[in-house]
Amino acid sequence: MSFISQFLSSVLDDVPMTADERQQYVDHVLSDLLTYRVYEPQENLFYNEGTVGFLLEIPPVIGADVFRTLQTAITSYCPADGTIQFISWASPNLTPALISWSNHRFVQTPLMSRMVERRMAHFNNIRYGADGIVKCVPHRRRILVAGWLDGDPSTNHLKDLKEFRRNLVLALGERRTV
Repeated sequence: MSFISQFLSSVLDDVPMTADERQQYVDHVLSDLLTYRVYEPQENLFYNEGTVGFLLEIPPVIGADVFRTLQTAITSYCPADGTIQFISWASPNLTPALISWSNHRFVQTPLMSRMVERRMAHFNNIRYGADGIVKCVPHRRRILVAGWLDGDPSTNHLKDLKEFRRNLVLALGERRTV
């Protein structure tokens, strides 16, 4: 416990929270902020208000074979009332990569410093999230696949959803479940 925490606890006559109590509070707060109500780690399913689903994070998919396999997985295994969504997210924050790049400029002359500064400004001005037409490729990119069923699914529907997820993972190769 930090000095400030101890001081405030003594002034306000608070009893320090245990780690378990703190975790329960954090879980409660997160459940209020996030769209899902319950996450079942054994099944890797999110139980939402009105839906049940899964989320996978995949790297960019390349190749006609992968697309054919993915198409087969979707058309053959997606439950009749199921939904699938592909989400492509890219961070407009290029700063860490630009700082790393600038730290490797060994010649520290005023001219070189100015060139590095201008190059960093240029990339920040053309990054995703800026108003320019030409865009710089983002530094961090995530592709997410979400699949879900609406309503309160039966045991058979949940089995179909899990089978769908399993076949998507097989089609996309070894991927990380979110």
